Amino acid sequence: MGTRRDITKKYATGYAKSSKTAKGLILDELVAVTGWSRANARRALATAQAEGPCEDGGAEAAGAVLRL
Repeated sequence: MGTRRDITKKYATGYAKSSKTAKGLILDELVAVTGWSRANARRALATAQAEGPCEDGGAEAAGAVLRL
Protein backbone atom coordinates (compact mmCIF):
# COMPACT_ATOMS: atom_id res chain seq x y z
CA MET A 1 0.00 0.00 0.00
CA GLY A 2 1.28 3.45 -0.90
CA THR A 3 1.39 6.46 1.31
CA ARG A 4 -1.81 8.22 2.22
CA ARG A 5 -0.86 11.10 -0.05
CA ASP A 6 -0.45 8.79 -3.06
CA ILE A 7 -3.73 7.07 -2.31
CA THR A 8 -5.52 10.42 -1.97
CA LYS A 9 -4.13 11.66 -5.29
CA LYS A 10 -5.50 8.56 -7.03
CA TYR A 11 -8.97 9.22 -5.67
CA ALA A 12 -8.92 13.01 -6.24
CA THR A 13 -9.49 13.05 -10.01
CA GLY A 14 -12.40 10.64 -9.86
CA TYR A 15 -13.84 12.52 -6.88
CA ALA A 16 -13.87 15.86 -8.68
CA LYS A 17 -15.78 14.46 -11.67
CA SER A 18 -18.27 12.36 -9.70
CA SER A 19 -21.89 12.85 -8.76
CA LYS A 20 -22.84 13.51 -5.15
CA THR A 21 -23.70 9.84 -4.58
CA ALA A 22 -20.40 8.65 -6.05
CA LYS A 23 -18.50 11.22 -3.98
CA GLY A 24 -20.00 9.69 -0.85
CA LEU A 25 -18.82 6.25 -1.92
CA ILE A 26 -15.34 7.55 -2.67
CA LEU A 27 -15.20 9.22 0.74
CA ASP A 28 -16.34 6.01 2.45
CA GLU A 29 -13.64 4.02 0.67
CA LEU A 30 -10.91 6.58 1.42
CA VAL A 31 -11.91 6.68 5.09
CA ALA A 32 -11.74 2.88 5.25
CA VAL A 33 -8.31 2.76 3.60
CA THR A 34 -6.64 5.66 5.43
CA GLY A 35 -8.44 5.67 8.78
CA TRP A 36 -9.19 9.41 8.46
CA SER A 37 -12.47 11.08 9.38
CA ARG A 38 -14.80 12.01 6.50
CA ALA A 39 -14.09 15.72 7.01
CA ASN A 40 -10.34 15.18 6.85
CA ALA A 41 -10.66 12.92 3.82
CA ARG A 42 -12.76 15.55 2.02
CA ARG A 43 -10.17 18.25 2.75
CA ALA A 44 -7.34 15.97 1.61
CA LEU A 45 -9.17 15.26 -1.66
CA ALA A 46 -9.67 18.98 -2.28
CA THR A 47 -5.97 19.63 -1.62
CA ALA A 48 -4.87 16.76 -3.85
CA GLN A 49 -7.17 18.02 -6.62
CA ALA A 50 -5.53 21.46 -6.42
CA GLU A 51 -2.05 19.87 -6.62
CA GLY A 52 -2.89 18.01 -9.82
CA PRO A 53 -3.49 14.41 -10.90
CA CYS A 54 -1.24 11.47 -10.20
CA GLU A 55 0.44 9.44 -12.93
CA ASP A 56 -2.56 7.22 -13.76
CA GLY A 57 -5.07 10.10 -13.71
CA GLY A 58 -7.27 8.54 -11.02
CA ALA A 59 -8.62 5.87 -13.33
CA GLU A 60 -8.01 3.14 -10.77
CA ALA A 61 -9.97 4.90 -8.02
CA ALA A 62 -12.86 5.82 -10.30
CA GLY A 63 -13.07 2.24 -11.55
CA ALA A 64 -13.14 0.84 -8.02
CA VAL A 65 -16.17 2.93 -7.10
CA LEU A 66 -18.04 2.09 -10.28
CA ARG A 67 -17.63 -1.64 -9.55
CA LEU A 68 -19.51 -1.25 -6.24
